[in-house]
Amino acid sequence: MKKTIVGLLMILVSTGLTAQAAETNELKQPLFECALTFKAHGGGIQLIVGSFKLQGPGKIHCRDIAGNEQEMNVKVTLGGSPVAPNIAFGTFKVAAVASGIGVASGPEALLGTYYTAGGRAAFIIGAGTNLAVHGGSEALTLNLGLSLEKGVGLQVGLNRMKIEAAQ
Repeated sequence: MKKTIVGLLMILVSTGLTAQAAETNELKQPLFECALTFKAHGGGIQLIVGSFKLQGPGKIHCRDIAGNEQEMNVKVTLGGSPVAPNIAFGTFKVAAVASGIGVASGPEALLGTYYTAGGRAAFIIGAGTNLAVHGGSEALTLNLGLSLEKGVGLQVGLNRMKIEAAQ
């Protein structure tokens, strides 16, 4: 009996939420779960002031709940601000993947500026991690990025990451 009542309540709540979403036109397009893969290289020296920048090509791959997929080639730039709460020195070649919690209306919604916290270290080989936040009218995401590093150096701090459409 309890299972029947719980089942009926779930149907009623589900129907009410669907009707409410339809009334407010919140469901205009499918929502996608997306991931970013990229390779970048660069480096520099930055102790709050200086220049440290990694740049390279990448790809955003998105899938909606129905299994439809979209991909977009992008250009990724990490760092680059002359003043940032960042301590970095050295040169790196990076192969990274970033995926996380969030929804987007498609790969185009993920273009723009992200704020990141994290670091990387390498002595010939190494690893890195970043936590990135991005929000807008068509996307809201909190990403965790993991990377494999080649090079010699260290970077830790807060930075920006910019994702642009590839030309």
